[in-house]
Amino acid sequence: MHNLTPLTPLHFLARAHDFFGGHPAVVGSRQTVSYRELYNRVCRISRALQALGVEYGESVAVAAPNSLEMLELHYAIPAAGAVITPLNPSLEPALLRAQLKQTEARVLIADPLLFDINVAAETGINTIVSIAADNGGRSGGRTYADLLEQPGDNGLLYAGLDEYDSISQFYTSGTTGDPKPIRHTHRAAYIAALSNALSFQLNPATVLLWSWPMFHSNGLSFIWAATSVAATHVCLGELTPADIFSALGTHNISIFCTPPNVLAELLPRHARLDQEVTCITGGAPLPPAVNRRAQDAGIRVIHQYGASEAFGPATVNWHGFDKPSHAHGGSPPDPSLQGKPTPAVHNLKVLDLDTGQPVPRNGIALGEIVISGSTLTASSADHGRTSQQGWLHTGDLGAWHADGSIEVKDRITDAIRTAQGYVSSLEIEHTIYDHPGIEAAAVVALRLADEDTRPCAFVMTDSTQITEAAIIKFCADRLPAHKVPRRVFFDALPLTATGKVQKRLLRLRAAKLAKS
Repeated sequence: MHNLTPLTPLHFLARAHDFFGGHPAVVGSRQTVSYRELYNRVCRISRALQALGVEYGESVAVAAPNSLEMLELHYAIPAAGAVITPLNPSLEPALLRAQLKQTEARVLIADPLLFDINVAAETGINTIVSIAADNGGRSGGRTYADLLEQPGDNGLLYAGLDEYDSISQFYTSGTTGDPKPIRHTHRAAYIAALSNALSFQLNPATVLLWSWPMFHSNGLSFIWAATSVAATHVCLGELTPADIFSALGTHNISIFCTPPNVLAELLPRHARLDQEVTCITGGAPLPPAVNRRAQDAGIRVIHQYGASEAFGPATVNWHGFDKPSHAHGGSPPDPSLQGKPTPAVHNLKVLDLDTGQPVPRNGIALGEIVISGSTLTASSADHGRTSQQGWLHTGDLGAWHADGSIEVKDRITDAIRTAQGYVSSLEIEHTIYDHPGIEAAAVVALRLADEDTRPCAFVMTDSTQITEAAIIKFCADRLPAHKVPRRVFFDALPLTATGKVQKRLLRLRAAKLAKS
């Protein structure tokens, strides 16, 4: 007879409570709690949610910063039998209202300092819980502290939990359009968490700084991964790039996650950390110049690639973990590559856009990256990207290398189709990053008056000496003529909440600026 215990990341917290109870679980701006205290808080909150009438399988919406409350709700809501639905509080009110209606949540737990409680009106929400102690009466007087008054002596796990039930519903970052809802199961969360713990070598001595938003892809599943090994979560709320760099030293951080453009912003010139720190980056390829600056600051950068539909990292560039292989005559992996599949991925291919067949593993031929595995979304809203054979079609253009590593070249929608063929916007961006004084760069397509399409660059710099002509010449000295930007604009880059550049907005901006 087989022992089929349901796979759920709730077990990670129970294990941490039983065997690492006194270990610091969460270091916050206001308090530090042990795993024993975190477990007890989660038990009380889950019972309080059930007392509020939350039913099995229904969504509970959450709008909160990276905090103790946001982290423990990722355990308490599923422990109550419900589905956590984290929202991005910075979205415009109309989009937030639409998402709240779509979730059909009846309970909203929100921080009124970040989230306008009035947005929840006329969305079906009938219970609002304010995380702030003083809510000004806007939530009917019910606060998060009230939830913690509920007895929690009945344990953590919801009776009858099925590993194929949904544990979370979150929204994509909206890089290429409006955010889409993604649902994942307890089983997928369990596998994704353990895959992260293995891939990034987490252990009880790990101190993780929460610089990646928890509402996005459940913090790339690190909310559960760090707890699976009883690591310490450092939750300091909303952080600027300067805050992140300061926190790395102040809290003796060993690992944090952030996209390449934010990593570029947080690196002070000529500053170096005293301890070894690993940065997990993703969401866009890593410019070599940014990687060099990070190394100079004492930060080891590990590139990962994934998708919301795949529940976080699907590939990892192992270049930071392969030191023994160098002694065997192997060359270190290129840090600009996105790496090989994680343990959670069953298979990965790069398919020719025209034939649908795998491209040669020569690092040159381009195709769409497709993924299969047990962590793919259970959402019915994404059938267009997941085939009947269980492959996720990522929409990313990439090359396949001989060792099985992938190299993301662009979003298929962002690649620039010139008269000479497809041009990777990322290749041009990396070239611009090599120019001294560049803080951020993004390249999009610009259709010219003669109907030709050429690259156009948006650049951020704090130097008044860098001109459009200088950038164009810099690129012309290093790139073929058809890859050189026709125009360069100095302007802030529109970003999603996870730090990805919204290139669809830049294309519209480029068209307007080119006419002016």
